Formats: sequence, structure tokens, C-alpha cells
Amino acid sequence: MRINRDKIGCSSTANMDLFEEMWRKGNAKKSISIVLRIIAEFAELNCNSLLHCKDSLL
Repeated sequence: MRINRDKIGCSSTANMDLFEEMWRKGNAKKSISIVLRIIAEFAELNCNSLLHCKDSLL
């Protein structure tokens, strides 16, 4: 399982590495919590990007 790592922060990359390792070991419960962390970080990045765009338009 490979994940596209374009346009992501350092902690997302580290979390993805951890996710892939847990997935290979078959530890689905830990894998899901890592995925939730990645999603939360993406949501925060997107929110910050939108706020930045809004501020630059004003």
C-alpha cells in the first residue's frame, strides 16, 4: 500500500510511515487511529490555506 505524499507536512509523512508499518503488521486498530490523525492534519492544513487565501483577497 503506497500513499501519495505530495503537498503534505512533515508530521503527516511520519504518520503515513507509521500507518504503513502498522498495516503491514496487521494492527488495524492502531492503523485507524493514525489515519484519523492524518485526516485531522489535512483538515487543519486546508482550513489554514483557505483562511490565508481569504486574507490575501481582502
